[in-house]
Amino acid sequence: MGVGYPEDLVVSVALGADMFDCVWPTRTAHKSRKEKLTPHQRFGNAITSAGNLNLRHAAFASDFRPIEATCSCPCCRPEAPDGGDGGGLGITRAYIHHVAAKETVGAHLLTMHNVHHLLGLMRRIRAAIVEDRYPAFLREFFAQRYENQMEKVPRWAVTALREVGVDLVAGGEGEDGDEGGEGIAQEVERLGVEDAR
Repeated sequence: MGVGYPEDLVVSVALGADMFDCVWPTRTAHKSRKEKLTPHQRFGNAITSAGNLNLRHAAFASDFRPIEATCSCPCCRPEAPDGGDGGGLGITRAYIHHVAAKETVGAHLLTMHNVHHLLGLMRRIRAAIVEDRYPAFLREFFAQRYENQMEKVPRWAVTALREVGVDLVAGGEGEDGDEGGEGIAQEVERLGVEDAR
């Protein structure tokens, strides 16, 4: 289906889609020798809440922070102090920078992080829908992803979300004055959609 960018996912859910399949989270980490990708698309890219990081860039050579500080994936999670269970690998941006251009292990580690990140995003989306706060979630998502510079949000996303009563730019309410029209949870109930839990 090819819908895999974080912006695509959150907007598509607002428009009613509930199933996605895309190679992008792994392809942005990997690069096949047969593919002709631009330097920005070549492997070494990590998906984060604030956008994508091209960890092959020299700026990351001495960056010893995790890929994303708030991420709980095995790569970002620090090692357990006592060496016991529950710890992660404690992978740093500098390590990924070092191995991404030379060894496939960098791409494998980024694939683990990227897939974990998108699964976490989908869990947060589901929680926001169940709690009937999806319009607020959308505004928070785009504000974080675009560092509160809402004018940088892609026009297609702004337009599509307005069609379902969510105004990102104005922080707005739906035409009837509520948080985006009829709540998503009520709409699911009205349509008789079964809970997928």
